[in-house]
Amino acid sequence: MEKDFGVEVRRLRQERQLTLEELAQLSGVSRAALSKIERGERNPSLHYALQIAEALGRPLSELVGYRPTTSTVVRGDQVSRMVDEDTGTVREALLEPVPGTEIIRYTLPPGGAPAAFRPHPPGTQESFVVLSGTLRVTSGETTVDLRAGDAAVLPADRTHRFDNPGATETVMLLVVLRPRT
Repeated sequence: MEKDFGVEVRRLRQERQLTLEELAQLSGVSRAALSKIERGERNPSLHYALQIAEALGRPLSELVGYRPTTSTVVRGDQVSRMVDEDTGTVREALLEPVPGTEIIRYTLPPGGAPAAFRPHPPGTQESFVVLSGTLRVTSGETTVDLRAGDAAVLPADRTHRFDNPGATETVMLLVVLRPRT
């Protein structure tokens, strides 16, 4: 994954005429780390990968090779899968049914807590559907505890995070809705 991701990051950075330093400032990822990622020498954490994608204005699934087709069926072997080695969190980009919308399946180990996410563009919302386990979602000052079968919609245009406070694995669907510009 790291070589394809890095190649795509470099392509998009150059397309936008950004220096490594400028992308570092936009993403919050150091220039040195970005350079290693672009060369395929470093596998980014899920947190870094999401920050880089956001800074480049692209969904992460696009940077890791997911290319939607005209078909509405996405087979399991077509899913873009990323494992964060630091947290054990698994992120699987399932669909991008319309521009600005992503459907993602996350699997979090017991106690799993990915790093906080930086704010998305104004008006962005995230919908959470817990398939199994428990999930705690924090958006700004609001925290919601969910369990299997529960769902919630929260603003994502502020610092936000989710974690698995339970003793068993959590599987959830996340739908990211970005406003059209």
